[in-house]
Amino acid sequence: MNRFIVGTIVASTLSAGIGLVSGYFFAKTRLEKKYAEELKKEIEYSKAFYAKMHKRDAYETPEKAVKELIPEEAVEALLSYQGRETVRVDYHAISKGEQVVKNIFSETSSTDIEREIANRTEEAPYIISLQEYQENENEYDQSTLTYYEADQVLADEKEEHIPNADDVVGDNNLPRFGHRSNDPDTLYVRNDALSMEFEIIRKTGKYKEIVLGMTD
Repeated sequence: MNRFIVGTIVASTLSAGIGLVSGYFFAKTRLEKKYAEELKKEIEYSKAFYAKMHKRDAYETPEKAVKELIPEEAVEALLSYQGRETVRVDYHAISKGEQVVKNIFSETSSTDIEREIANRTEEAPYIISLQEYQENENEYDQSTLTYYEADQVLADEKEEHIPNADDVVGDNNLPRFGHRSNDPDTLYVRNDALSMEFEIIRKTGKYKEIVLGMTD
């Protein structure tokens, strides 16, 4: 084989090799550019997302931030779709990680409270609010009672059974623990006939077991 042929073969081989290398780097450059663009998009998206989640200056309060990020209509639409009752979203509670939804029908309206106050009578015990109990504008004597729900026993501060609970606090009031008291296990009752106000604490156990030490 003469030198010319050998040279031609070598040149062709080098040219092909150079072409492959060039093609490789060209493809590599295009892929790198493509991935760089995709990475840039991901970074921009991440920045925008976290900026919205953690932006402090855009919202005056945590409640407003939650309200902006979780529209009330979205929550109500979802619950409506699920067949649940009308709700009110408590954004203040959401911002603190507390219960986020309240049934609006379980809340006492101002009209109901006004009607309740108008129906009060000195002949029977009636429920009062925590604020009324604290203010004690009538300067009545105040006492703390305990209601043992399991056996429906009302006891005084000395843990002695009060047999005439209806005359003291009203049997119709006892099922309404939590009403205007800000505590689901507390009830405040005023008895004008006795010139007394009562704070009633509910316990789920039995009087005869907890106080008397008796078992079934």
